Amino acid sequence: MGRSFALCLLAAVAAGKDIQTHLRAEPSTAVVEAPKVASSFIRSLDFKQKLRVCNAYPPNTPLNIWVGKNQVNDNPLPYKECAEFDPKLSEGAKIDFKALDSTVIGTFTVSSLPQNDATLLMVVYRHDAVSTAVSFESHVFADSEQAQVTVIDTYRGHEEANVNIMDKRDRKNTTEQIRYKSVVAVTPGVYEVELTDAASGAIKAFDQLVAVPHEAYVIVRCGIETQGQDSLNFPQEVFVFPHSDAHYFSAAAQWRPLSAVFAVVTALFSL
Repeated sequence: MGRSFALCLLAAVAAGKDIQTHLRAEPSTAVVEAPKVASSFIRSLDFKQKLRVCNAYPPNTPLNIWVGKNQVNDNPLPYKECAEFDPKLSEGAKIDFKALDSTVIGTFTVSSLPQNDATLLMVVYRHDAVSTAVSFESHVFADSEQAQVTVIDTYRGHEEANVNIMDKRDRKNTTEQIRYKSVVAVTPGVYEVELTDAASGAIKAFDQLVAVPHEAYVIVRCGIETQGQDSLNFPQEVFVFPHSDAHYFSAAAQWRPLSAVFAVVTALFSL
């Protein structure tokens, strides 16, 4: 995105007064007034930017997140979980992901920040099925009145699968596929997210998506299949974040058909 915050500074203007003293018969003391400093009416732009981190790094390794010298999470972030933070980020800031023994398993460097309110998403996962190297997926959700959804694939293995969503109130069980690394707008509602085998269509895993306006969601496919290390094999699964409250919707709400649900918003960008 390549844009950065612009810091606007106004130099203070100091005004001094000439001091005149007069000779008198008796000693006198000259009073010197302090310089007057003009107050600045310009300040740097201030945007509301949230950081969301998802742990898709197997094995079951809870992670601590550090921004510079500050740990931003109170509790370790478990595998298949996400959390939201409000750190002060700047270009060049380093985000470290540490295991419970304080070993750094990966570091992400912020290359640029948007000049608007936004939700900054980071997903940490295994680079491959052989090594323990870390990879990251990142995306910036611009502030929007719509419910936005992106799908990120972090699975490492030979199986291929698709991500579909189904409107739970639709008696026809109509489903729509969301492609990996895409961002779509979704009609507010309650959906079932299904991870289906690309060849047979069999459901491998599922989760629930409650989509409400003004919110940004991520659907993550995770898991790993290593060779000769059964203890490190984790089946492919799917999870959704955040978990909005289904009670947001009333029983009398009117819904559009699922065929009118999607509108492509933007491609996936990196920070």
